[in-house]
Amino acid sequence: MSKDGVAFCLDTVDLMGATNAMVSFISRSNVVPEIQPNAGVFSFDLTWSEIQTLKPRMMKVVKDLLRNPAYMNASKLVTLSEFLEFAKAKAVSGVLIKH
Repeated sequence: MSKDGVAFCLDTVDLMGATNAMVSFISRSNVVPEIQPNAGVFSFDLTWSEIQTLKPRMMKVVKDLLRNPAYMNASKLVTLSEFLEFAKAKAVSGVLIKH
């Protein structure tokens, strides 16, 4: 969740490990002991506009499966509502959208 209340898809509130936040927002890092013992750049300290400037880091999906580095900066973070609309429009394996 961003500072201005936008829910987005990421598995952590600390943006330093999952994005390039350290480059742009290191001055905004702080320690929140209830979350983790180390300093981080947290999503609740940045607006959605600021978060949209970040690029997600490429993670290995499977231990020995390497990702194509040609697409390193091709991805972006998406809001929860964007993801849900995508999931409704496409057959996404493993995602159940039920109302």
